Amino acid sequence: MKLLFLTKDDSKFNMMKERLKDFKDLELVNPSVLGITNEEEIPSIEKALNYHELTGLPTIILNSGLYIDKFETKEQPELLRKKVNATETIKNYINNLNKHGGRSLAHYYSNISIINNDGIVTTNTINGNEFLLVNKEGKKVNLKGRLLDIISIDLEAGKYFNDRNNEEIETHYKASYNELIEFIKTALYKNEKVDN
Repeated sequence: MKLLFLTKDDSKFNMMKERLKDFKDLELVNPSVLGITNEEEIPSIEKALNYHELTGLPTIILNSGLYIDKFETKEQPELLRKKVNATETIKNYINNLNKHGGRSLAHYYSNISIINNDGIVTTNTINGNEFLLVNKEGKKVNLKGRLLDIISIDLEAGKYFNDRNNEEIETHYKASYNELIEFIKTALYKNEKVDN
């Protein structure tokens, strides 16, 4: 079965593909493979329903965000977008953190929606593990991670996100990845035997 993942972000697509590799009967495809272009940067349920109707494929959307404990509602970042000025963004976060003591617990969250073969929409929010967002930058190496990894400390590993090894990264995200997999199984395969 093909599963259409509405994203323009290659790293997000590859992450999802890696997470779904154990699903033997599932092939993740993006809109460009189907000849569809100009999809929105932040896909919506309405857009996903349109793509589902157009292609006949089950469709998934995943919008990620960041919640910072000490920030007021108006200071919370909006849904994360790929195209940003990295230096300016990090500077803004550090300035806001300085207003709140220079550090705050935070966590990423993912709003995920799946439209199955029958057109049934199932949604869920998956919260990631807490980490510490700080006003001091770590090493300026960010090979695999998100923009804010340079000011994010993994509480369990005791390291900046971009200093972690692969095992520490996997440990940090394991619970949320497992929750994602279980959600996909439930949404796509209601009352069916899952081969993975």
